[in-house]
Amino acid sequence: MAAFFDRSRSTANPGFNRWLVPPAALCIHLCIGEAYAFSVFTKPMSQAIGITAPASADWSVPAIGWIFSIATLLTAWSAAGVLGPVLFNYIREYQIHHGVAKADAYSVTMYVMAGLLVVGLLCNLAVRPVDERRYLETHHAAD
Repeated sequence: MAAFFDRSRSTANPGFNRWLVPPAALCIHLCIGEAYAFSVFTKPMSQAIGITAPASADWSVPAIGWIFSIATLLTAWSAAGVLGPVLFNYIREYQIHHGVAKADAYSVTMYVMAGLLVVGLLCNLAVRPVDERRYLETHHAAD
């Protein structure tokens, strides 16, 4: 594990253009911030036709919630597509470096990944909707 934090892994190679890092970081932050800023657009999207109150042709809040859910899912998939293989290969290389046969290196790695999946599913089951008694009344929401 100490080799993972070695200084040689955190310094750039000669010729690396460090001016590429800030635009890449900005793009990542904009993509992640989209999900957090989505709550700003919920009310205007639900009252696009009926400006002061929802009209029959407006989107419902649950329909808008699906858009948010899909955006969050795509963000999670993109993170898993980048971090998953990195973690998978790091665990495998760590095992091979410590004497585990190459044919057996994937078995422990698969157990770790299955464990992460189970932890994620348990966390998903632990999340419950907000109780209706916690909702704001109409006259409080306008403040």
